[in-house]
Order: sequence, then structure tokens, then C-alpha cells
Amino acid sequence: MRDLRGAWRDEYERTLGLRPADDNQGCLQDGHWAAGMFGYFSTYALGNLAAAQLYDAARAAEPGLELALERGDFGPLRAWLRVQVHGHGSTHGFFERVRIATGQDLSIAPLVRLLEGRYL
Repeated sequence: MRDLRGAWRDEYERTLGLRPADDNQGCLQDGHWAAGMFGYFSTYALGNLAAAQLYDAARAAEPGLELALERGDFGPLRAWLRVQVHGHGSTHGFFERVRIATGQDLSIAPLVRLLEGRYL
């Protein structure tokens, strides 16, 4: 653990120009790490990919979706998700459910478009 603390702080500072003040802000900042669940993070990436792709499909199916969301009305999105995703429970696996709901295999393209639109 002693090696991890110093290595984490040094690399964090080298990469981001910030040095964590303590382990709570450094190597132990996420409970997953302290529990040894390092492989858990890939599920976040898959969830982000699926969310962007599902959102694209929902927007295509519900033309007024973005205006509804801007008003704080999540009803149309929730209704679309109930029909396309939630209502099927575990009848399909993750990748198959995304393909059925969106008409495409899981892809990075929707997430890349979303991030480029937001940050470029």
C-alpha cells in the first residue's frame, strides 16, 4: 500500500498537475478501488455507449423529445424506454437488447457524436 500511495500521487501530479492531499482524494477516492473491483469500470464505458445509442434512437422516434427534456418533462423518454428496454426485462442480453431497441449493434459512434457536440 505504501508504494501505491506515492505512485498514485506522483502520477496524478505528473498527468493532471494536481497532487492529492491524502489517500481519500487519491488512491482510495472510489470505493470500487478499495474493494479491488478494478474490472468494474468497463461496465461504466458500456453503459455510456448504450445510453448514447439509446438516446439517439429515442430522439429519432420521438421528434419532440429534446424540447420535452428542456422543459423537464421526462415522460416521452420514459415511455419510449418502457417499450423498447424496460418492458422486456431480462428476455434478451445486453448487446441484443441494444440492437433490438436501436436497430444497430452497439457502437461508439453515438457517444463520440455526443461528446464532440458537447465539447468541441
